[in-house]
Amino acid sequence: MTQKAECEILLNALLPLAEKLLKKHGEFYPIGAVLKFDDTVEMNAIYDGNEFPDSKEVIKDLIDHHRK
Repeated sequence: MTQKAECEILLNALLPLAEKLLKKHGEFYPIGAVLKFDDTVEMNAIYDGNEFPDSKEVIKDLIDHHRK
């Protein structure tokens, strides 16, 4: 599978969720997804117990999670 095809799979998974969250709440915290070796998509969000976390920290935590 090409890198472009992999990106399209991830975008097709993430964009509908982002649109839904924007319509419902007008905003959303960063979300992520990974394409697993079996071509399934695993959606990820980070919650550290803080109701209003800094988005930069959420992004950092998502990156750390994806690296694992």
